[in-house]
Amino acid sequence: MQVHVRICRNSVSENQDTYYYMPGQMSKQACLDMEQDMGKVFETLIPDHKFGGKYVSLTHGHPNFIDDGRYEELVNANIMFKDCTAVPYLKSAGISKDWPYGHGCYISADKELIIWLGEEDHLPFICKQKGTMLNAMFDRVKSAMDLVEGLIGVEFATNTSEGFGYLTSCPTNVGTGMRASVQLALPNLTVDCTDAKVKAIADPLGLSISTSASLGITEAEIVTSLYSGIGKIKAAKDACG
Repeated sequence: MQVHVRICRNSVSENQDTYYYMPGQMSKQACLDMEQDMGKVFETLIPDHKFGGKYVSLTHGHPNFIDDGRYEELVNANIMFKDCTAVPYLKSAGISKDWPYGHGCYISADKELIIWLGEEDHLPFICKQKGTMLNAMFDRVKSAMDLVEGLIGVEFATNTSEGFGYLTSCPTNVGTGMRASVQLALPNLTVDCTDAKVKAIADPLGLSISTSASLGITEAEIVTSLYSGIGKIKAAKDACG
């Protein structure tokens, strides 16, 4: 598919019930315990040539603690998540009450695989890469999730509902817990300085420039829908000359 894709991004939010179920119900000590337990997992990932990288912590006194300056650098680089206390709905849900204790981020050597610790769910897995290889991106997230699940010894599937699928803090992620997105250069479709033409194509596919559907759809269907959307958007772009 010849289309200018700047970057692809796939994220999956996971929770497991070892730490008082959902993040809004966790105590400060539970947050610290989770970081300590996940530290052992990251110590296994880092020597692995497929992952490498490092873990950085926002917990004062942690061996991998980073200061405010370094934290802001990672936020601006779209690697670390933003201050949870600045997000009203996270505060109202009780998710940010013990910020920044027990919060951190694993970053792979190539910076394409990121695992957030904390934020609005226990373990958001994020993969981003250049090009249109959506399956490769999905496979990397899946392999990382399988490895981490095996290392912590608790299945993410324990936090599921028979009627809704995977349970997440944000209702828009309930179902698969997965979001997939691409950044496209579409000068012909945005010549009027609006995204109206792009939305007209994306909305019927359950896309919102990135995927908006998570409930009542499988992970494979999300990737397929995104790929189909890229093709239709490209066709419309070409038709505009």
